[in-house]
Amino acid sequence: MTKARLSTLVLLLVASTPAVSRADMGLLRTAHPLDEARGYCLDIAGFGASLRLDDPLQAHTCKYGSELDDQRFEPIAGGAIKTGIGDRCLAATALEPGAKLVVRSCTSAPTQRWTLTWGRLTPDSQRELCVSVASGTGEIAGTPALISPVYRRRDVTLERCDDAQQARQSFRWSLPDERTISSANVVRTGMPPDVAQQLAAFGTEFDGEIAGQTAKIYASQPRVYEAGEIKITKNLAYGPHERQQLDIHTATMRRSERPTPVVVVFHGGGLVGGSRAATTNVADYFASLGYVGVNGGYRLAPDAKWPEGARDVGAAVTWLKSHAAEYGGDPEQIGMMYWAATHGAMVLELAGKLPPGSGRTLAHAIGQTLQKGLEPGA
Repeated sequence: MTKARLSTLVLLLVASTPAVSRADMGLLRTAHPLDEARGYCLDIAGFGASLRLDDPLQAHTCKYGSELDDQRFEPIAGGAIKTGIGDRCLAATALEPGAKLVVRSCTSAPTQRWTLTWGRLTPDSQRELCVSVASGTGEIAGTPALISPVYRRRDVTLERCDDAQQARQSFRWSLPDERTISSANVVRTGMPPDVAQQLAAFGTEFDGEIAGQTAKIYASQPRVYEAGEIKITKNLAYGPHERQQLDIHTATMRRSERPTPVVVVFHGGGLVGGSRAATTNVADYFASLGYVGVNGGYRLAPDAKWPEGARDVGAAVTWLKSHAAEYGGDPEQIGMMYWAATHGAMVLELAGKLPPGSGRTLAHAIGQTLQKGLEPGA
């Protein structure tokens, strides 16, 4: 099949506008993802009680699974497209290039009559004009605190239909299975079957070689954040030893005007092995949510005797109390995440190892332990 015929087939699949019941209102989204894997949907600006119903519409990251009405539309008789909010319909401010899209009280005006054919959403009386998403990269837009990656938005207008701009001028209705996906992110739909099969093949044992193979399996999987959302400041020393270093991960897009909590992760390895390379993704994740993520190292046995590991954790937290504000962190809200039972003991020992004046620094501790031989419910 030629590229031209394949392109025609793709457009044919999104060309029709099937009847949609009022109980099954959909999202009117871009047929191509552009720079947003979740797609861009026509969206009313604002949120909840602060919806700006008189402002121009925008193309915004699709919020699948949401009960909000700011992205819900349905085609009704006569070519109108009605919103989920009151008696308002999709309208153009004028039937000319550059005109904005809005939602207005439903009438029979030509500016409210639409046709979705071959993926193009056009005014019924001006088929040479297409609803178009602005070019470039979407800007960050009103992302809730625990949603990652960030939401994006672009302007949307009427423009001359142009085959060269097909990606920005192609729309379709959302599919039923898309509407049930979490509003957080489309990748949060469970472990892919092929990944589950590969992991199961490792059996119940786990070592460094298997850890490396596991990382390779996940390398090509979608993440809940994008690499460009994270800035990493590496190898910050909190002590003289080469392992007494921290990497600080901060957000490039989701930046708070106020100091944010700091989440420190220390790698596993039973105090005799491991490195910060194993926990980079954990610090990345917390940074993607707008926190300050810290990936910490510490000295290992047998060179470092117990309780030197606990002292290193204490020294790292104390260093952060003095420097967290430089990276947007709150020095009074430092939490620690650790792996394995030995690290739990390290946290308990930590309480007696912090220097005077820093006793209230460690606000939270989150432990994750892997143990073999436990039956469900044990």
